[in-house]
Amino acid sequence: MQQRFFHWQLTFAEVFALRGGMDVFLGNPPWVKVEWSEAGVLGDIEPLLNLRKMSAKEVADRRREVLSSAAFADLYLSDLARTQGEGSFVASAGNYPLLRRVQANLYKCFLEACWRGMSSDGTVGLWHQPGFLDDPSGGALRSMYYSTAKLGLRFRNELMLFAEIGLPRPFAASVCVGAAQREPSVLTLSNLLHPRTADESLAHDGAGAVPGIKSNDGSWDLRGHRSRVVRIDDGALMLFGDLYDVPGTPPREARFPVVHSGELLDVLRRFTEMPTKLGSLGGQYFCTEHFHETNQQKDGTIQRDTRTPSALGEWIVSGPHFYVATPFNKTPNEGCSSKGDYSSLDLTQIADDYLPRTNYVPACSPAEYRQRTPHWNGKPVTDFYRYINRRMVAPTGERTLIPSIIPPAAAHVDLVFSVAFRRSRDLVDFAASAASLPIDFFVKSTGKGDARNDLLAQLPLLTPETAVYARHRALRLNCLTTHYADLWHEVATPEIAKDGFT
Repeated sequence: MQQRFFHWQLTFAEVFALRGGMDVFLGNPPWVKVEWSEAGVLGDIEPLLNLRKMSAKEVADRRREVLSSAAFADLYLSDLARTQGEGSFVASAGNYPLLRRVQANLYKCFLEACWRGMSSDGTVGLWHQPGFLDDPSGGALRSMYYSTAKLGLRFRNELMLFAEIGLPRPFAASVCVGAAQREPSVLTLSNLLHPRTADESLAHDGAGAVPGIKSNDGSWDLRGHRSRVVRIDDGALMLFGDLYDVPGTPPREARFPVVHSGELLDVLRRFTEMPTKLGSLGGQYFCTEHFHETNQQKDGTIQRDTRTPSALGEWIVSGPHFYVATPFNKTPNEGCSSKGDYSSLDLTQIADDYLPRTNYVPACSPAEYRQRTPHWNGKPVTDFYRYINRRMVAPTGERTLIPSIIPPAAAHVDLVFSVAFRRSRDLVDFAASAASLPIDFFVKSTGKGDARNDLLAQLPLLTPETAVYARHRALRLNCLTTHYADLWHEVATPEIAKDGFT
């Protein structure tokens, strides 16, 4: 009784009995994950924990002291019990069957509740997050969405229309209808920055070139065009399933990419002609987030200490360290205090054995550090050269996927993602493909903000005819110091001398 759950069918019994459900649902449901935040609760009890910006380990060390009061301990446990109870409620297949195996977020509960509660002639219009459209586990939720949606709009918050959600965060608006009004397709518009673009596109006559995201002068392009309205039918869903999902995925459970205009569907179809994807290699590669930035500080594996490493084994890579096919892009400034506190590198001036400063260093013995490193086939992954990319991707940025190669012994934090390969040639070929413009477009089309294994497994691999040229160019771009000598000698062939500028 404390939580006072709301039961639509009981509160509006006559509406459901006489009309079969609601005629209209309109709203902006909460975009809140049901998850326990110990630091947040302890910070409410003892504000100094937040004001002093203590690390997760320091907060954990203060827990016993903060909870020494019985009243504060009761508050802590009550919040824990409430959060765990809410999480169990929304994760229950009996309450929300479409959310089974999907990460709980209250807006998804509202989506399902509104679909279930609308009448045959009803309409649902909601602002929500678009995460379920590309969630690998969200097939059941997408199937219902495709069946009910009439119009789907996907926005980016570049103009700060929702100032409180932060600049890069995407959001969506969907109009869904009851069974009596449904059609075999849904109209979609993506990469929207302002609602007026949708209005203009729906009324446009189709003349002229399709506007991009930005105009030639670098300003946001808000003009509408009829080609921006993309009709997604079962044929398009079959295409999406072939590109973005595992074989055998039902078309109506396919992940939903960001398609800027109708013409780009033809471009996406060309990707289906690529014979293999990274996921096709099966056990020939291994993915890892390596060291969790918070957890591995807590357990004493790594510690914050900005300094120049004395050897590769002390270099722990962060996102700004590298860029597209460039392992040495920036170095942290002394006393680095934020992700922007880095300086760009002049690659013509670095030494043959150069290493940038690192913000984290090993905090335990070399033997223990090696033991705590993720292992693959009985070896630490740091025994391999590895493909890496920044986990966070920016679909509206100059480049979306930021990939490179790091040498053996180097580690990384979890905002970087890495892949070790059984064969060095596969590593270089994949790094070459990931650095290309076509693959960057493919990643943009997914609309994802996080590049991990579920995304990388979808990326096409180069054909043998094109791989040899791309492979050599990837070697030239990545092998900048003596740390890459072994990789160069293993993979490069005499044909590298015959390649020149494009």
